[in-house]
Amino acid sequence: MNGGAPAHSECCPDCCRLQCLMDPSAASRCRPVLRNPTATVKYREVVAGESVFRSTDNPQAIVIIRSGLVKVIDYSEGGTERIMLLAGRGSAVGLEAVLGQPMRYGAVAIRSAQICRIPVAVLATLGSTDAGVYRQLMSLWQANLEFADRSLSRYSSGPIALRILRLIADQIATETSSDHLEINLLRRQDMAAVMGVAPENISRAIAEFRRKKLLRKVKRDVYRCDLKQIRHLVKTLAIQADRGAGKARIAKAELRAASRLS
Repeated sequence: MNGGAPAHSECCPDCCRLQCLMDPSAASRCRPVLRNPTATVKYREVVAGESVFRSTDNPQAIVIIRSGLVKVIDYSEGGTERIMLLAGRGSAVGLEAVLGQPMRYGAVAIRSAQICRIPVAVLATLGSTDAGVYRQLMSLWQANLEFADRSLSRYSSGPIALRILRLIADQIATETSSDHLEINLLRRQDMAAVMGVAPENISRAIAEFRRKKLLRKVKRDVYRCDLKQIRHLVKTLAIQADRGAGKARIAKAELRAASRLS
């Protein structure tokens, strides 16, 4: 789960950091460039399922998520959706625009979201006088790369139950702060699109978690989670998976050795 760039609580007249641009009232107090009608920072709400941008679009602007959740998606040749990035509050999507490139992927709101569209022209003007703007852009890019790394190392290999629990634990870490808490769980289809598996596998695992009281349904898509038990099970399953992988490597090595002797 990607998100969590801290919002700027105050905005002085000389402050034009990206966090300030997330707040319309703060942006209105920033430097005059932000009030230039040819380079307007736009704020809008997108509802669940609404497109933020499409692949091959060339919006010449980046999009910062002020609230809600947005997925960046790609499709296989067979039309199967794969989620490349989950962007929550404080995250940015469409960073390709900074390099003058069209969007490689599309972006769609998973939940209703408040977004901020910042033209590249505004970023260039601010960056000419404030190097911190580009440092922030690099931090946003790094956060997206870290999600991609997690997707490969944590969500795309190992037992399905372990991968789902890791995704839930990461969602808890970015959205809540207690050991017994409620989260708006991703839809089964979206979990499947993150991991590259069939939604039916996700449904079976979630049903098992509910039987074990790791998840308690409060209302549609909202679950109360036992974080301590989830963390314990993640650790246990990870150890089992590592042992299984080790045994498989040993078995393969023995087979190779036996084939050379025969």
